[in-house]
Amino acid sequence: MPLSDVTASYVDLITNSQYTARTSDAVEFAELRDMVSVYMSGAVWPDSKFKHGIALLMAHYYAQAGTSAGSSSISDANGPVASESVGDVSRSYTNYNTATGMSIDTSWLSNSRYGREWMMLMQSFKPQPSVTGSVSVSVKTARKATY
Repeated sequence: MPLSDVTASYVDLITNSQYTARTSDAVEFAELRDMVSVYMSGAVWPDSKFKHGIALLMAHYYAQAGTSAGSSSISDANGPVASESVGDVSRSYTNYNTATGMSIDTSWLSNSRYGREWMMLMQSFKPQPSVTGSVSVSVKTARKATY
């Protein structure tokens, strides 16, 4: 499946048009699509999973771009709510990585629902490595055992 099949309207669809202002910039969209496609290279992906995977990674990038370390804004980049208060309005979140025992390798992806969905997509099938170029096979003659 070509990258051009991953469109701004598809990313808008899976994000409920949350990042329409970002996806409408055609140059940025194309650059981001090329950048995140690196995560999907090196394996043979079913077309539907390739398209959805690229779109999820793009949505994850957009979600992360709107947050920063130590930010107190409520967004999907936070983990589950750990506690809430009404007086003086307070809310704290569980560190998603600590709560689920995720490794450091997956911590960046676990920071948004789109990244977590991409990880579930990855677990839904085993990508087959692609072979490029020629492969040479040597055949050895088996010795017949004599007793």
